[in-house]
Amino acid sequence: MNEDKKVQVYLGVISLVQQGRSMNDLKVSEIAQACGIGKGTCYEYFSSKEEIIRETLMYTFHKEFDSFCDLLQFDQGFEAGFRQILTAMEKALSQFSPFQTLLSSVGKRELKQYVSEEIMEKIMHQMIKLLDVLLDQALQEGWIQPQYPREYQRFLLIGVMEAYCFQIINPQLKISAEQAADYACRGLQKALS
Repeated sequence: MNEDKKVQVYLGVISLVQQGRSMNDLKVSEIAQACGIGKGTCYEYFSSKEEIIRETLMYTFHKEFDSFCDLLQFDQGFEAGFRQILTAMEKALSQFSPFQTLLSSVGKRELKQYVSEEIMEKIMHQMIKLLDVLLDQALQEGWIQPQYPREYQRFLLIGVMEAYCFQIINPQLKISAEQAADYACRGLQKALS
């Protein structure tokens, strides 16, 4: 199976959605036209429009997740690495990524049509592993203390990251991304030390 052709189809879907089209309303013929191939060629690689959309969602998720994981280089220490992650989150929020664009194009009900519970569980498992990598590094450096259960550590880490996002997307709060990152780091360290 030619992966380049499949990626070409994914990019066609992304392009159509970025132009304001709803994924639910797309037709295979439109997707084929957007990526410069014939409708029959689409069906050589995919059995249905739903499969095209499902695989496009997964392609964009994995591409963005992998680039996010690439940031997990802690050669300068946990805090510097955590700040890089916060900066990446800020960038993702300021410009809609292809994955965010696709997600916004389908409703929550429709998402279940394209992404099974099993796939959602795999995604959540990957996210938990990512959180654990962050927390393991913080523990290894003594940045946080081990006396709290891992579930509590994850809870606080997620809370701090969500608070950071809330602060930077609300200009009326008048806080810079750098100041919000300072608060996130101090808050996490204080809560877990």
